Amino acid sequence: MSIESWQRFVRGETSPEVEVQILDSWRRSRKAGVDHHTPVFREIPELELERRVATHASTVDALVPHLTWLSSTMGAVQHVAGIVDRDGIVLWATGTPSLVDRMRIKRGIDWSEQSMGTNGAGTALATGHPIIVRNSQHYCRAWHDVSGVAAPVHDAAGEQIAALELVTEAADVGTGHLLAMRHIAHVLDSELARAQAEVARVAAERTAIARNELLELVSHHLRSPLARVTTSSEILCEMLETGAPAEPVLRHSRQINDAAQRMAALVRNLLEASRLEAGSVPITRRAVPMRELLDELAAGLDASVHLRGQRVDVRCDEALVAWCDRDLTAVALANLVENALKFSPEGTTITIRAQRERANAHICIIDQGPGIEPGELARVFERYYQGGASRREGIGLGLYLARSLIESQSGAIRAESRLGHGSEFCCELPLAD
Repeated sequence: MSIESWQRFVRGETSPEVEVQILDSWRRSRKAGVDHHTPVFREIPELELERRVATHASTVDALVPHLTWLSSTMGAVQHVAGIVDRDGIVLWATGTPSLVDRMRIKRGIDWSEQSMGTNGAGTALATGHPIIVRNSQHYCRAWHDVSGVAAPVHDAAGEQIAALELVTEAADVGTGHLLAMRHIAHVLDSELARAQAEVARVAAERTAIARNELLELVSHHLRSPLARVTTSSEILCEMLETGAPAEPVLRHSRQINDAAQRMAALVRNLLEASRLEAGSVPITRRAVPMRELLDELAAGLDASVHLRGQRVDVRCDEALVAWCDRDLTAVALANLVENALKFSPEGTTITIRAQRERANAHICIIDQGPGIEPGELARVFERYYQGGASRREGIGLGLYLARSLIESQSGAIRAESRLGHGSEFCCELPLAD
């Protein structure tokens, strides 16, 4: 194709002698507002680039060895070999330094058709097919002395995820180069499909193992409170039939209540965890008076607190109002308080202190328990983590949920502890205006 065909197009003539796919690409380029003479390079922010590189890490790892080999076969010929993601953003490139600098096929540069006009990788992505763009077939005049051959790469579902490209100053770029690029792309499609299938297989196996472990864990921790409910209920029935004194009757009633609350908390946490993992937890924020929420929380814990001779002391400014989801916050704080009660001796006090700190509502749950080992402190918010053998109660979901629910509301949570001096779990939520 001659330079005259390109000149006729940029002058506005409608029927230049051009291949159909190139003419269609020129039209898309002009519609996108691409400058046909001087390229305008768009570079994405570094954080966005790092996110894209991380997302496509496995794809890049698979492509790089092939493009490195292709680059090595070019010898002294001026060339650039590169990888772009589905949006045309360069993720990796190698080749002759002077041509790399001139064409700016570098990490983070946008080489999509909408940004740079007709070019190898950008047009391969736009058409969904391998392509050669020779010299004056480029929409931008600046690239009329180079040729590009490119091919899209697909995932296991057939969706375009990237494109690979070879740009060169060689005058004899032709069908052989296109066939080589198509072959490399086909090989990579197959490699990525096998890799994704293996990842899916391993994930399925791990999910099955985790599900079985969770079922065993749940059945183990339900067995104890269910046995207590059954035994205490039978004893209670016999006592009521024989007119037993009030004190033992009350004691067994409280044991039933305590076991029922433990099972209810377990079921609640399992349901919330499954909703979190499914991404189906709606967040409805509004102004929530913290004194009212904390008083309700303390009142709901009365039965289990009295059973152990413990008490909950709420210290909160009446004017403290957080901007949060009331129900999710209540679940998070309930888990923190229940955790404090679980690991505190009988007859001790759990303090809930809430106050304003800068633009946040700062809520701390302070216990008088044995404290947490320094090596365990960093892991207490992990899912299913239960700490040392002496601390294993529940299934390790309470603190994980507390953290997840607080952080989902633009909040933060932390834990501090000293062995022999109790623990302090604090969270922050934005204040309501």
